[in-house]
Amino acid sequence: MYQLADGNNIACELGDQPVCNSLPAGGGSVDAVLSSAFGLFASVFAGAASETSPFANVTEITDETVAERPGRCAQVTLEERGYSVCIDAEIGILLRMTAEQTDGTTTEIAARKVEVDNVDPAIFDLPAPITG
Repeated sequence: MYQLADGNNIACELGDQPVCNSLPAGGGSVDAVLSSAFGLFASVFAGAASETSPFANVTEITDETVAERPGRCAQVTLEERGYSVCIDAEIGILLRMTAEQTDGTTTEIAARKVEVDNVDPAIFDLPAPITG
């Protein structure tokens, strides 16, 4: 996921033919995550640390390093499938999410690099044109 300098949020799927799509406007990285397709899991994590969620069972919360950032990670069971969500402990953006698919495979989306100071403008170059 990318947040462009103009505030627009973009999700890119990499592969043989990378494609990037616009996400609904959210006003910031945390809002972008919460309004994206993965927002349910991020919001479950954010709310379930102190309360029981009617949607999911948080089985474990750990501190991990993802993309060289401190993360708070939760293992979540939702409708008998396993998920893992890691949120940056300092700035609140999604660092990693894994989801168990119905066929038993696992899909993972993970940050590769997070810059908070002295951001190189080239980091906003997308791997593909925006298609939607």
